[in-house]
Amino acid sequence: MTRPIALLALLSGAILPWLAAPPTASETPLSTQTDDTLTTLTPETAETRLGPVQDSETFPLAPELPEFRTMLPEKATQDEVDSGAFVREMTWSLDDALNRTIWFIDRGGAWTYLHHMDWDKGAEF
Repeated sequence: MTRPIALLALLSGAILPWLAAPPTASETPLSTQTDDTLTTLTPETAETRLGPVQDSETFPLAPELPEFRTMLPEKATQDEVDSGAFVREMTWSLDDALNRTIWFIDRGGAWTYLHHMDWDKGAEF
C-alpha cells in the first residue's frame, strides 16, 4: 500500500519539478536574470530607464577581477581582456531588497552593454 504523503512528495519533487515556486531574491543573492532589453542599453539610456545611478566606477578589464566582477573577462573578447579595455560599472537600487549592476565596455569609443547582475542589498562579497 502506497502512503499518500510519500506519493505526493514523489510527484511534486521528482516527477513535477517545474511546479516548484521560483526562488526569491533572498534565496538567490546573485542573479543574472535574462532581460534582453538590457543588452541594448548604453549608460545614458540605462539612467533614463532606471533613474539616477547609485554608484559608478570605471576600471580596466583584467584576466582576474575581484568580487562579483570575476565573470566579466568571460563576457569580453580576448583582445579586450589583453588590452585592458575600460569597463564602466553602474549600480541602481531596484527596490528595498535588490540592486542591479550593469557593466558597459568601451568598444571603439562607445560604451556598450557587457553584462548585468541583480543582487541582494545585504549580500557580502
